Amino acid sequence: MILHVHKQLQCLMVGFLCLQEVETLRVQIHSQTTEIAKLQAEKQELLQQRSGVPALVPGDSGTKTADLEGRITTLLQETQELKNEIVGLAEERASLKQQLDSANSTVAILRTEKNTLQQEVAESKKEQDDLLVLLADQDQKIIALKNKLKELGELDEDEDDTESGDQGEEDEEDGKGERDE
Repeated sequence: MILHVHKQLQCLMVGFLCLQEVETLRVQIHSQTTEIAKLQAEKQELLQQRSGVPALVPGDSGTKTADLEGRITTLLQETQELKNEIVGLAEERASLKQQLDSANSTVAILRTEKNTLQQEVAESKKEQDDLLVLLADQDQKIIALKNKLKELGELDEDEDDTESGDQGEEDEEDGKGERDE
């Protein structure tokens, strides 16, 4: 899941770079559109000069016009290519946005699960601490009762030792002996 989110974040970074590239392409399109307009104005001017004044140097004017028309055609083609690239980048951007939304949703779900698990762990720790306190209280009560029994003479010190820690082992040995028979 974390690798998936990491991959989505990488895609988002690529998307961000694509957005920067789109902006650069828009600036180029604007610049080329301005240049096209300027060239068309020059062409118009040349055509007006040519039609208004008899051709002083017919080859030169025609060549310049052809050059300008060639540049205009090239710039128009480049502009169209840039527009197509912008469309492609916009589609990629939309896809990356959708991936980002999905990643954000996944992150929100994981955070919720994490918080739930942290609460459960905290509750378990509290319950464990409560049980340890109760166990300590029980141990204190047992010790107090044994001391009372000693005071009353009902419990020998030898019995106290065997009953405290060794009783569990004796029970296990008794169980083994019964199984072996």
